[in-house]
Amino acid sequence: MESMHEAADRLDDAASTLDSAYRKLVDLETATWIGQNAPGRLGELHRSLSTQWTRVVEGHAREAASTAARLAGAAESLRIAASAYAEADHFPSMSRGVS
Repeated sequence: MESMHEAADRLDDAASTLDSAYRKLVDLETATWIGQNAPGRLGELHRSLSTQWTRVVEGHAREAASTAARLAGAAESLRIAASAYAEADHFPSMSRGVS
């Protein structure tokens, strides 16, 4: 069974992966498509698809960033709990005179 610190490290890794995905999504948002300046129906179609694409990408980017922040927070909370458990395990033995 993995330790609490190992679990926290895994949460940090997941947060880092999501943060990287967020950055890639933001880069995709600014990508240009063929036909972006086309006249007529092709241009209209491009603008419509581009608008929808941008909304979807922005939503997923926000979701990735938010989840990454929550995972990082959970990792920090897990580390704090692990330290508290370690201290609790250490102090009772000291009060009984056992080291």
